[in-house]
Amino acid sequence: MSGVRDPAFWKRFSVAVHMDEEAAPTRPDLKHSDSWLARQLRRAAHGSAGPSGS
Repeated sequence: MSGVRDPAFWKRFSVAVHMDEEAAPTRPDLKHSDSWLARQLRRAAHGSAGPSGS
């Protein structure tokens, strides 16, 4: 696999990434209790069989 031959490629790439990050809508902060991991831990603690029900 060869590298990128355009010397300005990485500069343009970096600028595009930063512009995209600035334009992206901000996500609301999730509380830890809203996380997937916290839900899984609660289910395990309560002995739930999970979404499949088996």
